[in-house]
Formats: sequence, C-alpha cells, structure tokens
Amino acid sequence: ALMYAHNKGVAHRDLKPENLVFCSKEPHSTRVMVIDWGVGFHFGLSRMHSTVGTVTYAAPEVRMSTDGAGYGEACDLWSLGVMIYVMLSGKPPFWGKSQVRKMLSEEYPMSGPEWRAVSDDAKSLIKGLLRADPARRLSIHEVMEHPWLRELGVTIDPEISKQVLSNMRQFSQASHLFSLGAASVARQLDHKGLRDLHRVFCQMDKNGDGVLEFHEMRESFERAFGKESEELRDLEWVFRKLDFDGSGTIDYTEFCAAGIWKRMSMEEDVLRAAFKAFDHQNDGRISKDEMQKVLSNADVKRMWTREDFDDVVDEVMQTYDTDGDGSIDFDEWVFLMRENAERCQR
Repeated sequence: ALMYAHNKGVAHRDLKPENLVFCSKEPHSTRVMVIDWGVGFHFGLSRMHSTVGTVTYAAPEVRMSTDGAGYGEACDLWSLGVMIYVMLSGKPPFWGKSQVRKMLSEEYPMSGPEWRAVSDDAKSLIKGLLRADPARRLSIHEVMEHPWLRELGVTIDPEISKQVLSNMRQFSQASHLFSLGAASVARQLDHKGLRDLHRVFCQMDKNGDGVLEFHEMRESFERAFGKESEELRDLEWVFRKLDFDGSGTIDYTEFCAAGIWKRMSMEEDVLRAAFKAFDHQNDGRISKDEMQKVLSNADVKRMWTREDFDDVVDEVMQTYDTDGDGSIDFDEWVFLMRENAERCQR
C-alpha cells in the first residue's frame, strides 16, 4: 500500500498501528488496509513542511520541519520502522525528554528477552528504516526487496491461478460497457468476495507496486500454462484490452473486474450492484445521460473521445431498450449483461 501511494506521489504522514486495520474478522485469511489519510499529502516534486502526525511515530525531519528545509516521502519509511519495532518488542524505540536527541543519534535498544526471538533480518530492516538522515534511509523499493519480506512470499493453489488467468483472457473480449460494469462491481465487493483474486494479484505483482506490468502478466501466464501454451497467444493485445484506462498497467480494480465478470451473469446481487452504479437517480432506470456520465469518468477519458461515448450509448439503447422508453430498466440490463458475458465465453 505504501509503495502504491508513493508511486502516485502521495505520502501518508501519520502511519501508526492504529491506522492499520484487518479487512475482516479472520486475521489468518484477511489482508491489512492502511486507513486515515486525513493528513496525507500529494507531494509530487515538492517538499512538505507541516509538522503533522503522531509524535511517537513521526520522523525527525517532520518533528523539526520548522527549520524550512522541508521533508519528503521518506518520513513514512521512518514511521514504518517505528511500527515494526513496536510490533516486535511491544514498546517504542524512543521515549523520554531526550527523545529527539536519541532519534538523531539513532540510539535505541535491541537487546533483552523480547528481542531473542527476533531474526537478524528483521533487525536489519528496522535499522535501515530508523536512519536519521532521510537520504540514508531505506526506500520503499528496498524494503520490498528486503530478505525479511521476501521470505514471506504469497503462495496460492495453481488451479486457482489458472482459473483467474483464463478469466482474464476471456474478459478481454468484453465490450467497454460490460468492462466498466464489472469494474464498478469490483469496487463495491467486500474482501471475502475478492479473497482469491487478491492473493493471485499479490503473487503476480512481483515488485509490489500495486499494478501489473506486461512482463509480470506474461511471466504469470508462462508459470501457469507453460511458455508454448496457446493461452499466451496475442497476450499483448489481451493486456491492452484489460488496461481500459490506458495507463500502461493493469491496476487492482481492472484486475478484479477481469476476475469476477462471470458472476455478472449468474448472481442477481452482483447484477444489481452494477445496475445501481449506473442508476444515479435511483429510479430503477438508466438514462442516456446517466450512462454517458459513467462512461466519461476519469478512468477512461484518456482513451475515449466524446464520439466514442455517444456511439456506445446509442448502440446500447438501440439494441437493449426493448420497450423503447429511452432508458434501460433492470430486466433489460440483465439481458445486456448476460449476452455480453456469453460473448466473452465464445
């Protein structure tokens, strides 16, 4: 999550254990989410200057930001180091009246009974994160490649991976409207509904940046089906079709849309969720204006012209507005979605 945010030019600035939550009450099979981005900042190429965050977890450059020098996203890496220290030892690394001095001189204990079971790799990661000089601190990319994290790689049933990848390939045949419907559902599903997809995504996302590049997708297909498999045919075209916002990568929502599309034709609650994403007036009908608003959202603006939006909406109305009232009701929507799902399976 931190790598994804930093790659987007966003710093959290208040990382602490209280801002990490489980997505469900089953900690052994759930994932962790970073919350409370209230003091987050889109830093881009600029420096940050506000003294924000929680004292125990704030980096020294944040504590002393009034000196005018400012600070960068490395402040989050310091906070991460403090969090790991607290989680492994049960106490903060710096406390007392001389707290800032100890931070600047990197004085913190790593001995005692609570540290006997902590591996050298874990200690190495903490030391790399609690460097007072931000320029010497580990970057988020170095953290992701650290031995302590690499040994905790995600494993998943190969058959589940194969099924998800096959679904992705079939989904590349979908219409733009069906793709966006699936994406809108993917955004609303809870963690349980996306659990297998999340695990496959993490396995494919080798560098942990929160998006899939073409080489990561190709390597995953090769591992699942073999380098000579027909499943690898036209894979670049498949990749471009799944990347419907034209970013050059497949983000998590696009990936989940490709993984859940079969549910769009079988489960009524999923069909209704997609319908409601388009029915902004909540009147049980999707008008041309409502459809155009969804289709012209920021996710696809860079790929489509106004004429593209109009052509898609006109085609949908001509084909699926069977009662001729100028809108799509739920029954017409179900027929639209199921016909598009069947097209993906041909």
